[in-house]
Amino acid sequence: MKSGWGSEAGGGRAGGVSVLLAGLADSLDRSTTALASPALLQESELGDVLGALDGVAARTHALLVAVAREGLARGLHQEAGFSDVDWVRLVCPGLASRTAIEIAMVARAAQQRVHALWGTPSRTRPCRCTAPPRSCGHSRGSGPRSGERVCRGD
Repeated sequence: MKSGWGSEAGGGRAGGVSVLLAGLADSLDRSTTALASPALLQESELGDVLGALDGVAARTHALLVAVAREGLARGLHQEAGFSDVDWVRLVCPGLASRTAIEIAMVARAAQQRVHALWGTPSRTRPCRCTAPPRSCGHSRGSGPRSGERVCRGD
């Protein structure tokens, strides 16, 4: 299995991701040390710390999904001979199985186009306004309920 991040994430600089990850690890180490004794926190601080940690967890999961999505799109799971869920579990062994499954499922779902964008021309259905096609100056988009293509302009 290839293990390399590439230099794109670091703005094209070699080692940019290494510096970013080292900074992240250092920041986590300092936070862990500072919060090692929650018994020393005031009651008002406990809620603030829990809220902040929840925000960190949510952002971390969003980043896990984004990176997993990219890895799946590049076929890294196939190169390693794993399903998408097994690959996420392989590269993130600290995650609970359920969390790894959820991350893989969301990453897989994020790769699929679910909705057509408004204004996307239809090649199979004509504009339904009364003007000749394209002379009306309106873009064609999906009808809100029926799925028909309708003219979006006035």
